Amino acid sequence: MSKFAAADHAAAMRDALADAHADGIAHGRAAERARIDAILSHPEAVGRYRSAVALAIETDLSAEQAGKVLTSLPREEGPDDQLAALLGTPVASPSATAARALNDYERLTGRQGKRES
Repeated sequence: MSKFAAADHAAAMRDALADAHADGIAHGRAAERARIDAILSHPEAVGRYRSAVALAIETDLSAEQAGKVLTSLPREEGPDDQLAALLGTPVASPSATAARALNDYERLTGRQGKRES
């Protein structure tokens, strides 16, 4: 292999690795957002919103595992939780739930989350 071909090969490998890394980050981010949304919109999150947020943000539990944990916790009594309990479903839409979770995360951790437009 000539010196030029080896350099081209090395550059192509670096580019491919960088692309694969970026794709992995994007897929991981999407999967984590889907996991958080699944926990926050889980039927057992009704009346347990604060606990659901903590499980979604502070653990790596699946939605199924978080649902099992949530069933063992007492229900909370906030206005959204009361309405959700009456309706039998989480009140917020997934995007509103995500926005609320991000606001809670920022408030609880003091760190700024990434917001998309």
